[in-house]
Order: sequence, then structure tokens, then C-alpha cells
Amino acid sequence: MIASFGPKMMRLCVRYADGWIGPGSDLETLKTHLTALDKACEHIGRDPRSLRRTLEIGEMYCAPTEKEVQALIGDRELEPGMLTGTPEQISEKLQPLVDLGITSFVLGSGAFPDVSSLETIGRQVIPNFTRK
Repeated sequence: MIASFGPKMMRLCVRYADGWIGPGSDLETLKTHLTALDKACEHIGRDPRSLRRTLEIGEMYCAPTEKEVQALIGDRELEPGMLTGTPEQISEKLQPLVDLGITSFVLGSGAFPDVSSLETIGRQVIPNFTRK
């Protein structure tokens, strides 16, 4: 896997890697990256579907209730690309990314060493996307 979003690294990724890692969760930016990735695949005759697609989500705050989410966030500044919300809200935010072909996510816990966000994601979000 190669993390890339610039044209040169995307060309290297599609030529040598089995997967791509992209940054953030902004839908419009992701669409731009995936279009460029597909074009780079097509340029070398590679089936774009043969390249696994992973998205790195920097910080994430997830809890069963909005009040608990706010407690996890505290006075931290939220930046674009962060995922925050209840399991239902996080699932709603991830679904369009999955619909675009993202098959894996690298998640960070902004409240580390409190791993409750990751535990909540594991118990209440990931099962929504597990293939049957």
C-alpha cells in the first residue's frame, strides 16, 4: 500500500502497490483523488478495481450520545476531516465513503489514551459495514 494524493505518487502507487491510502474524509476531495487514481490506473492498463482503497481518518470522537461526544471533544478544536458523532452519525458519514469504493479505514483516537471512541466504533459502527 502506498499513501498518496499527488500525481507522481499516484502513478507510483498504481504501478507498484496493491492498495492506496488517502487522507481525510472530505467527500469532494476524495472524489477528486479517486478520479485521479482511476485515470492513473487506466493510463497503465490496470483495472482500477484491482487497487484496494483505504482512507486515513486522523482524529475521531465517537460515543453513544451527543453529550458524551462533546465530553470527549472537550475544548479541542475540530478540523476538517475529523469524524465526530454518535455511532449512527458516524455510520451515516462513512456510508458515502464506502459507496465510493473505500474498503478500509485507518482510524485515530483524538482522545487517546481514552480508547472509548475506538471501542464504540468497534462495537457499534464496524458491524454496520461488515460483509456478510
